Amino acid sequence: MQEILSSNFILQVNSYLWEPQLIWLHLSSNLFIAIAYFSIPAILTYYLQKRKYVILSRLFGLFCTVMILCGIDHLMVILSLWYPNPFHLLIGIEKSITALIACYTAWQLVKLLPKFLSLKTPAELDAINQQLETEVAQRQQAEAALQETNQNLETEIQQQTAELSTALNNLQYEIEKRQQTIWLLQASSKREKVISIIIQKIRQSLDIPTIFQTTTQELRQTINCDRVVIYKFNPDWSGEFVAESVTSGWKILQQEQENDPTLKQNALENENCLKDESDPNVIEDTYLQTEKGGIYSQGTKYRVVENIYQAGFTDCYIQVLEYFQAKAYITVPIICSDKLWGLLACYQNSAPRKWENLEINIVIQIGTQLGVALQQAELLAETQRKSLMLEKALIAAEAASQAKSNFIALMNHELRTPLNAIIGFTELMNYDSSLSTQNQEFIQIINQAGEHLLQLINSILEISRIEAGKTTLKMASFDLFALVNNLEKMFSLKASEKNLYLQCKWDINVPQYIQTDEEKLRQILINLLGNAIKFTAQGGVTLSISKTQDKNHLQFEVNDTGYGIAAEEADKLFQAFEQTETGRRSKQGTGLGLTISQQFVQLMGGNISVSSTVGLGTKFTFDIKIEEAELPEIEIANTDRIIALAPHQPEYRILVVETLEVDSILLLKILNNIGFVVQVVTEINQITNIWENLQPHLILIDLEILVKSGKEAIEYIKRDSNIQIPVIFALTTQSFQDQPSEILSTGCDNLIMKPISQAILLDKMAEHLGVRYIYKNSYTAEKNHNFQPQNLSQKNYLTPEMLLAMPMGWVRYLHQAALLADTDLIINLAKEIPASNSNLSQVLIDCVNQFNFEDITDLTQKIIDQEISSAASE
Repeated sequence: MQEILSSNFILQVNSYLWEPQLIWLHLSSNLFIAIAYFSIPAILTYYLQKRKYVILSRLFGLFCTVMILCGIDHLMVILSLWYPNPFHLLIGIEKSITALIACYTAWQLVKLLPKFLSLKTPAELDAINQQLETEVAQRQQAEAALQETNQNLETEIQQQTAELSTALNNLQYEIEKRQQTIWLLQASSKREKVISIIIQKIRQSLDIPTIFQTTTQELRQTINCDRVVIYKFNPDWSGEFVAESVTSGWKILQQEQENDPTLKQNALENENCLKDESDPNVIEDTYLQTEKGGIYSQGTKYRVVENIYQAGFTDCYIQVLEYFQAKAYITVPIICSDKLWGLLACYQNSAPRKWENLEINIVIQIGTQLGVALQQAELLAETQRKSLMLEKALIAAEAASQAKSNFIALMNHELRTPLNAIIGFTELMNYDSSLSTQNQEFIQIINQAGEHLLQLINSILEISRIEAGKTTLKMASFDLFALVNNLEKMFSLKASEKNLYLQCKWDINVPQYIQTDEEKLRQILINLLGNAIKFTAQGGVTLSISKTQDKNHLQFEVNDTGYGIAAEEADKLFQAFEQTETGRRSKQGTGLGLTISQQFVQLMGGNISVSSTVGLGTKFTFDIKIEEAELPEIEIANTDRIIALAPHQPEYRILVVETLEVDSILLLKILNNIGFVVQVVTEINQITNIWENLQPHLILIDLEILVKSGKEAIEYIKRDSNIQIPVIFALTTQSFQDQPSEILSTGCDNLIMKPISQAILLDKMAEHLGVRYIYKNSYTAEKNHNFQPQNLSQKNYLTPEMLLAMPMGWVRYLHQAALLADTDLIINLAKEIPASNSNLSQVLIDCVNQFNFEDITDLTQKIIDQEISSAASE
């Protein structure tokens, strides 16, 4: 080191001079190193220019600078071989600069080293390259698909453009079509509006001349023509102008036809005056077909001519039109009731005219409307004529109906008056125990005949009320089961006499207490059960009651095993006064029962029907509307016979005002037997005096007397405040439904129908006066309760031998009496037993005393069944 730093040190180059080979080696190596150092920056500079990496350009610049400085250093080393003195200083300076720049570059590389370390490896770069190649391939495929899609889209756009062009053309066509439709609708609306106005004015009157005048005037103004006429055909097909509207300045054809009779001739019938049918200027339509009326009989429905000189008409027809001053016209037929009545014509006189379709249609419709108006006018005239005839017929029918009502009322009065005596007195005599059994039977027959006649009269009156619409429902609550049981008892004797069974049954869900018209239901069932028993020879009758699907309806069925009804006779069943062949053979009834029943059923909200097979029987079915009732609403009446007044009551005084002696005797007998004080007067002027002395609780007065001359006396009695006002009953043969105004105007308190029913009269007296009675069964029970048998040790039994000794009819009566627990009837039957069979009489009395009716019914039933079986075997 000291040698190097000493001043005597000799440069290395000087040592080369001693060895030339080393000098050239040193020279060549430095030269090539310098070339390499200069080449590397050049290559890097070219690379930077091509790649232009902005991030590494500064680093590459520093690196290139270091390389260039190193190359310069090696060149200076070469030069220093020949020129050592100056270049040694430059080499030192250059090396210092190179060292600084190289250190700075190294420092920059240190900073960039983490980034270099993060660079991918070749394998990773290969994977990335492969991925990139895959993505590139996929993108190329996507680009190809996108290109294909673009091509398809362009094709579709071209197709849609073509379709859109077609659609636009169609839309344009539709728009034009709709515009045309709108124009047609507007034209139609205008036409309809015009027609509506004209029709409205036509309908304002049914007077034909007014309609014609209004139509011609309105139509001429609407289509703005010169003349509108209405031409009417006569029966011989000539005609005349019946209406015309014409503008001023033209002749009036209606006036001209009076002066020129040829105008009334139907020139259209002349075939020489027909137009050429091949002419295209004449418009035809298939609207009307008719057989008469000139050219219209040849098929022309309406005619439109725009120029008469170009229509191909004959000269004679043109002359007719020139006489009409017409240059163009529209003619349509007027049809009334499918017949050609006339023509409606519109003329243009000033010049030829092209008629619009709107104008043509207006004229056609007005012609049609004129036909309608004519038909309506004819119908009105016919209706008025028929109405007048109906009014006359109604007056005649009302007169006939009134005459019928008067006749029925008269006959009702004339028949009820003797029936009042027949039924009343036979009822009284029937209670007389002193009569023999045979006489009692005679009395019973007379009473039944009177009741039957009364039933016929009531049926005729009921039919009359039904026809007059006076029948109404009387709603009341009652015990349905009791009603059916009473009917069963009523008809069981009649059924047993014919050896028939009678069965009444109802479903478990049928209510016992219902609300409807009890009397009408009873009458329906009586009619049906009576007919069933009457027309049944063997077998029996069954009444069934059930509920329908409608909870407010009950269904009744009456089945019998009788003769049956032929199908051709079924329609007659419900017609008044009509009978089937079986009914006519029976010679019973009037044919009114089923008619009344049908009317009652319909009035009660139901229907009745019948089904029958000849030889097997008949079934009647009907239903009625009901409401279920509660037990407290049912008023149970005492049906026992009244025999006397109950004790501890005031003395009831009765005043009877009756001109018929028979009726007054009957009332006197009935009331006296019960225990009332009765006084009878036959003249109305006796009422006031007797009333003041008697002061009756009740006045029974004939309604006819009361209406004619008794009102003043009754008003006088009711005005007297010093004496208790009596109750007033009117006695009449007419029901309240037949004469409500007369009855209400009399001021009476109640109405008693003749023939007088003792039970009804006494019940109404109890209702108004508060009278209490003693009834037969309660009296008999009390009497039997006090009866003591003399030989209690002897026990008598009822045996079949005892009963077989009696007639079979007597046994049946005994059976019915035991079923009804009718002690009085059993005792009366016991009195008929001959002395030879006195034990039977005593046994029956014992059974009555002990209320042992079961032994009687059981034994009598066995005997009756035995007789029925023996009769069947024979």
